[in-house]
Amino acid sequence: LLLFLAQNIMARRELMTAAREAELRGETLPLLAPGMVRPGENSGASLTRLLALAKSEVCLISVGIGMLLLSTMANLVLPQVAGAIVDAISEKKGDHHMNVVIRNFLFVVVAGAVTTSIRNYLFTLVGQRLVYKLRSQLYKAIISQETSFFDESKTGELLNRLSNDTQVMQSSITQNISMCVSPVT
Repeated sequence: LLLFLAQNIMARRELMTAAREAELRGETLPLLAPGMVRPGENSGASLTRLLALAKSEVCLISVGIGMLLLSTMANLVLPQVAGAIVDAISEKKGDHHMNVVIRNFLFVVVAGAVTTSIRNYLFTLVGQRLVYKLRSQLYKAIISQETSFFDESKTGELLNRLSNDTQVMQSSITQNISMCVSPVT
């Protein structure tokens, strides 16, 4: 899934086709942002670049994974605690026992909600930081182009790619980090 993300998130089909046609005509290829793959290139380098960007976020990702584990445990314990409520009602063990069971139930629900919220916040933060780094690299790549590049390329298209594509990538990174780690838990 990460390989698919790294290979395809920044590249649109039209750009790939245009790059291939330009290469066949012997022209220079359009600007390729970090993480984009030229036609026929191996995407392993793209995945390596994406992982290199994420290297500085390992601490946040680790804490997010820890929160994912805790929220998963809370969700797994929840049916057992709910069953204890049913048992306490049916067996009529007294008000003190019922209060303890309900307190346990509320603790599990709140703990699950808090850990899920922290996990979502951390993964969103990591996604935003990665997109910031990608935008910075893309901006530097655009600025370092020769003047003839700007004569051939439309400014609106470059700005659109700079803002929209990186925003799409942020959404994908945020969702896919959680989705990739969820099966492990």
